[in-house]
Amino acid sequence: GGAASAGGGQLRAEDLRGFERSVHLALERLLGEWTTAGFADVPPATAALAHPTVVGDVRFAVPEWRAVIEVGLPQDLFEVAGQSRDAQPPPWQRLPALRMRLLRRLGWHVVEVPFQEWRSLTDGLQQRQFLRGHLREALHALRERERAEEAARERAERERNDKDACRDDRGEATGASAAAAAAARVSVGGAD
Repeated sequence: GGAASAGGGQLRAEDLRGFERSVHLALERLLGEWTTAGFADVPPATAALAHPTVVGDVRFAVPEWRAVIEVGLPQDLFEVAGQSRDAQPPPWQRLPALRMRLLRRLGWHVVEVPFQEWRSLTDGLQQRQFLRGHLREALHALRERERAEEAARERAERERNDKDACRDDRGEATGASAAAAAAARVSVGGAD
C-alpha cells in the first residue's frame, strides 16, 4: 500500500524506479527482520512511501522513528535527456539539500543514500547493513529526543509544583498575618 503523493495519486512500490525500488525493498526487509527479531531497543516501524511532512512529501520514511531516506538519483544531479534546463522538476525533487536541511531542523533524521555508493554494494545483505548502520543513528537520535522531552516534562512538572508550593506558603503566611492582625485589633479594641 502506498501513501498519497503530492499530486493526489498513490505512490506504489511498483511505480518506483530501479534504484529506488532496490532501496525500498532492502528497507522493508530490514524493518521486517528487526520486527520479527523483537529487539527490545528497536520499536516496531514500517516503511512509508510519499510520507507527508511540513516540508512536503518525502519519497521514503520510517515515520515511527522520524527517519527519512533520501535516495540520490542520478537525475537529481544531472540534466535528464530530453528535459530542458527550464523545465520544473517534480515537487519531491526540488532542492534536495534544502529539503534535507529543513527536515533535520524539524527533528527528522535524514539517511542519505547516494546512487554511486548504493550501486557499489554487491548484494541485499550489504545493502541492509548500509541501511542498518544509518537507521541505528536514527534510533539513537530518537532516544535522545525522547529523553530530552521527558526531562523537559519533568522540569516543567517540578516548576509547576514549586510554584504551587510557593502559593501555598504565601497563602498560609497571609492567613497567619491576617489572624495576627485581627487578634491585635481585638486586643487594641478591648483595651479601649
